[in-house]
Amino acid sequence: MKLSKKEDIFTIREEPFGFTFYNHQNLTHHFFKKNELNSFLEEQHIKKYTFLPAKRKDYRDDIIYSPIRIYYEVTLSCNLHCRFCFNDSGKLRPSELTTQEILISLEKLREDNVLDVKFTGGELICRPDWYEILKKAKELGFATSVNTNGCFNTETAEKLVSLNLEQITISLDGIKEHHEENRGTGSFDKTMTSLKKLHDLGATLRINTLLSRLTLNDLEPFLEKHSQYITEINFFPIRFIGRGVNLESKYSITMDDFYQFNKRAEVLKKKYPNLNLMTFAKANRRTSINQKENKELGLKIGTTSGITTFNVASDGGFWAGGYLPYIDEYLEMGNIKTDLIFEVWQKSRKLEALRNQAKLLKEFCYSCPENGNKCPGSVFELELYRQLNPKTKNYYCVHGTRKPLLDKVVKKLPYRDNVVALVVKDNKYLLVQLQEWPENLWKLPQGGLDKGEKKEDGIFRELKEELGTDKFEIIKKFPFKHQYDWDKNGQRLAGFKWRGQKQTFFLVKFLGGNIVPDTNEIKNVCWVGKEKLLKKVNIKHPLVKGYKKIIEKMFI
Repeated sequence: MKLSKKEDIFTIREEPFGFTFYNHQNLTHHFFKKNELNSFLEEQHIKKYTFLPAKRKDYRDDIIYSPIRIYYEVTLSCNLHCRFCFNDSGKLRPSELTTQEILISLEKLREDNVLDVKFTGGELICRPDWYEILKKAKELGFATSVNTNGCFNTETAEKLVSLNLEQITISLDGIKEHHEENRGTGSFDKTMTSLKKLHDLGATLRINTLLSRLTLNDLEPFLEKHSQYITEINFFPIRFIGRGVNLESKYSITMDDFYQFNKRAEVLKKKYPNLNLMTFAKANRRTSINQKENKELGLKIGTTSGITTFNVASDGGFWAGGYLPYIDEYLEMGNIKTDLIFEVWQKSRKLEALRNQAKLLKEFCYSCPENGNKCPGSVFELELYRQLNPKTKNYYCVHGTRKPLLDKVVKKLPYRDNVVALVVKDNKYLLVQLQEWPENLWKLPQGGLDKGEKKEDGIFRELKEELGTDKFEIIKKFPFKHQYDWDKNGQRLAGFKWRGQKQTFFLVKFLGGNIVPDTNEIKNVCWVGKEKLLKKVNIKHPLVKGYKKIIEKMFI
């Protein structure tokens, strides 16, 4: 790892596998095993750094301790009305966080060892308290950066620079004509004035440029004009979400366009050796967990969102990606006002389901011969969007004009081996009700088998775990099985570990005594006759598809 010759600021965070080394100056991280860090510090002559020990010990060993970066959307208010805005910025989001709530939330994020906060919008300077918020983040020791459209006055530029932010990212979409087709007449000159002023004041600057049919041929003139002001530039393809949802036909580019653009950028890197020129999804690939980190550190393979980064919306909502609030409201995972990021990061079932799904997609991409060649790897959030909107295309992937990739990879999942018990006592049958399921949802005691476990052993284990007793006797193992696919929601509820279930059924006699349900899983139990049992299980739910018909077969 090559470090800058300037005076760098470093943070080292304790991890399950060792440490995360974070460089505030270039906003990059590097993972080290426990026995590797000291030699690296000696080699680089690093003696001064902030050390963050793991305050909590109830962490997993297959993910990092907490997010490295939080993308903090502080408002949806904006002073522009951009054509491609994915979150439809302009008006305040209902119930946006107050100044005090944001300041308190930053303290909580620091307590949970988050390293980096990038503030976004909308447009953050539309909040009158933006300076106070950024100042607090700097005081707490975060690597602090902002995304802005740059449409502000000299006083704002001076205040931004006075905060000594690690980076200011300016949105600038190609030459003047193309920038203003997206962001509005007059916006280009305002942004350029701010860019030059910030540069003259000594700010570290980056440009984000949307790659579309408009800007595809702006690469060379754009760099020629603007490279003198910046240290980093990122070209990334438009996602046609939000206000851009119906603009694909006019502004999309092909995968080959994307590939050829990247080839031109690779040649130009030699001309601009001091500029970090990023395209071909480099910014996302460098912050994902790859195969090497999976093998050497035991970390779960995955894309950036929910693996190294997390998002906070302007109402405090937690999201594993900036596009998710506009894709599926179900995927909100708590709120910064009431929940700790560590708890959500380590224990959220929704987040774990997303990680498992992202892992499947990432592994599929690794197996694709075009990965890293003509395609940089599929975009997880875009594929989530395509699941709900199958007609949407991903123009930057070799598979992106076909059926949604996530549907394809889920079909490769195994079926879960499951055992089900029809428990009988005095011509009455036992039903259980799960804690997290609706009041009208009852089912037979059942559960998945452990690896290598015999079905008979599994049914006894499940009954004891759920009902607190082992007073059972197997009367009969039914000859039929029930195999079915869960729908998308069922697969999500099951954490995208299986495609569906392959069930084996047993008739089991209860030998008497007390049933003590596991209250972590079971809300209620009841004994009912055959007629009432068939009525109670006559339900529609993605995890118990075809349940009534298969139970009827047991009574034949």
